Amino acid sequence: EKVTEISLQYLNRLSDLLFVMCRTINKQAGVSDVLWQNEHG
Repeated sequence: EKVTEISLQYLNRLSDLLFVMCRTINKQAGVSDVLWQNEHG
C-alpha cells in the first residue's frame, strides 16, 4: 500500500508534538531527560 506525502508529513508533525509534550510533562514532574549515547562514535 502506497503512503502519501501528506500522510508522512502528518506523522512527522505528530511525532514532534508527542516528543514536545512528553518533555514538558517530564519537566513539570521534575524528571530529567534521558540523553542518547552513541555507541559507535
